Amino acid sequence: MQKISPLRASVAKAFNDFKANRAKKAQNNENLHTNPFGITFKGVLLQSDVFESSTAAQKPALKDRITSGTKMLASAWVGTINKLNSMKSAAISFGRKIKETTKNTIDMLNNTNVEFDIFKYNVSRLQKQPVSELEQMFRKELGV
Repeated sequence: MQKISPLRASVAKAFNDFKANRAKKAQNNENLHTNPFGITFKGVLLQSDVFESSTAAQKPALKDRITSGTKMLASAWVGTINKLNSMKSAAISFGRKIKETTKNTIDMLNNTNVEFDIFKYNVSRLQKQPVSELEQMFRKELGV
């Protein structure tokens, strides 16, 4: 019991610290995300001032606009390449899975021996065999 008590105490302390930190973070989040207008967009509280300011905003310089546009274009291009690569790898793995399954099925069918008794014991075929051979077949089937 002596070993369990310190462990239990440390777990209880860690849990209480976690609860206190969570309550503190929740309080901070409530203070940060006040919405004086009470407006939500698709159930999400608006967290920044999205309304038009009464003061005229300054336009960024042409060089800054070109730089930001280039960064946005490069980001979109990298995202597209990543998405295409993930689609390609998914298609390749799907094809490999189909190939492996087909190969296993063909191997299983090649190793399976299917016999139909109707062809083995056809009356016209049995009539053509000698009696000694029929007797051996009969004993073999009966296990005698």
